[in-house]
Amino acid sequence: MAEKEHDKKARNDNEILLLRIPPIDGKLSDHEIEKRLDEILKSIENSLTSDYTFDKSVLEKSRSKHGFWYSFVRQSEMPRDEKWISMFFGKVEDIVEEIEKHPLMIKAGEWFKPSYGNALYLCLSSWGVVRGVRNLGSKEFFYFSRDKIEEWENKEKGFRNVAKSFLVPAITASRYVKIFTFTRADWERIRDLARKEKMVTRYPANAWILVLHEDRKNLPSQLQKYIEWGETECKTKIKGSRGGGRICKDAEACKTREEIGMPFFYGWYDLGGYIPAPIMAIRQARYHPQFFLVSMPLITYDAIIAFIPRVRTKIGNQVYDPQEFNRSFNRTVIDELKGNIKLDETELKAILAYLNSTFNWLWLEQNARYIAKGPLGLEVSIARKMPVLNVKILDRKHVEELARLFDELETRARQISGESLENDDTEESAEIEEEEEQDDRKRKLEMFRKLRPVFKKIDDKIAEILGIAADTDELWSYAWEMMERRIKGAGRKVKPGVEVEINTRENKMRDEPPLTKWIDL
Repeated sequence: MAEKEHDKKARNDNEILLLRIPPIDGKLSDHEIEKRLDEILKSIENSLTSDYTFDKSVLEKSRSKHGFWYSFVRQSEMPRDEKWISMFFGKVEDIVEEIEKHPLMIKAGEWFKPSYGNALYLCLSSWGVVRGVRNLGSKEFFYFSRDKIEEWENKEKGFRNVAKSFLVPAITASRYVKIFTFTRADWERIRDLARKEKMVTRYPANAWILVLHEDRKNLPSQLQKYIEWGETECKTKIKGSRGGGRICKDAEACKTREEIGMPFFYGWYDLGGYIPAPIMAIRQARYHPQFFLVSMPLITYDAIIAFIPRVRTKIGNQVYDPQEFNRSFNRTVIDELKGNIKLDETELKAILAYLNSTFNWLWLEQNARYIAKGPLGLEVSIARKMPVLNVKILDRKHVEELARLFDELETRARQISGESLENDDTEESAEIEEEEEQDDRKRKLEMFRKLRPVFKKIDDKIAEILGIAADTDELWSYAWEMMERRIKGAGRKVKPGVEVEINTRENKMRDEPPLTKWIDL
């Protein structure tokens, strides 16, 4: 707690105690944990002197006995524009600052233009080119599974054939991203989920997004009928409190596209196309951040951050060229970087090795947005500022070694996960059963835990490249504890009326009773 002093100099000179109590053995009962915490807090209270400063010799004895971490900082040195969490973890703040200022690092925004998904509408709204909500508008209209294709084939003969060129392979749920690459084989497993025999599923797996970047008058009659359905019968299924239950064409994003019109959109039903991206990330990763390589052209939605290249990149035979995309629109949509910079697959994998490292994890724990219930919120504004290795000025041998380690991470992750998607047969919505969601989280957490030996190799290599004298085991422990605190803190519930005690200096001086009631909200 920082005391408010009316005198500015006294306020700035005020010494604040930062205290971090390590996680207490989870095998203990709640009563035993509370008893242990009371002992620690009383020992700290005993170090208080009569003038409300801390006797550091008493505090040090208490630290030796109970194993907590503490430090002091002047109130004037407390940052006002960033999270304080790293201040409680020893060297973390120093390392994060060193990474940000290191000459071998650049900001991700120099080579990539992050976006909430990669449909053109999502890109333009993410970049402030158009004003509109950052979602597709209506999953019920744009998402397709094999069953839905067959359903419309039965309604409108020939629908299957005419829709082929407008249905783009897609990631429609972040839980489908299991590991650190996303391949055509991964997509095909999602596509086939609801087709497996003896599977009981409430929802088929959505594997395509409809991209009708065409004047409706020029579309086949079957697709014109489908658009009419979106204007008359198709209704959104999100909660009514969030605008659900309305006709699909009246969803906010759809209305925005109708208003904007050409040259970007032919109408509400048109997403404007999509921009392939080789690197993507789960926007709200619950545990360890997850950046992955995409080796096929696909479209995705706003829960996936797409790193749209501002430079020419290549993976296998797939080339991502911002100049070509701009030419297709006869205007600058992506402000490509000058200087003829090109990134090959090895360099992209080296970048991904860094993005999935503990160094970047710590940076995100300090900078990412706090999300209700605990996930790590990777927003576009944060992704742009995120430090990444400048692989163009590194020794090529270092780049190749990091790429090899990324391949090792990917291989080991696939072994751990068993490449299993069979349990993911439900639509991502509020109706997902709590037990299924918890099981998926536990599997992901266990995978990250088992991947620690590979993460350590990556961390050690990055420390070597950057010349940072850091104990990577200690950094991993810090990051893991910061994650646990984020998750467990979000899970705590405080009921109105619960007894709390806040002893202020004024209370003690005036011998007045403490504040004992939590305010009802």
